[in-house]
Amino acid sequence: MFHAEGHTVAGWIRERRLEQCRRNLADPRLAARSIHAIAARWGFTSPAHFSQAFRTAYGLSPRQFRHQCSTVHPD
Repeated sequence: MFHAEGHTVAGWIRERRLEQCRRNLADPRLAARSIHAIAARWGFTSPAHFSQAFRTAYGLSPRQFRHQCSTVHPD
């Protein structure tokens, strides 16, 4: 099933974990929680590995993404 869609099981799981991290980093209610704590919550034990995986997936570092989200004001 995964192979037919061009994914591996591990890759699919990593994508889901990164999506959860992304959601948490964008959530203003979690602004006081450290990036490392959010990453660790979703299974990323190495800050360097998490930062690289996040940047590869989304084009920004986790810190840049969080900052970008915090500066966007709804109309």
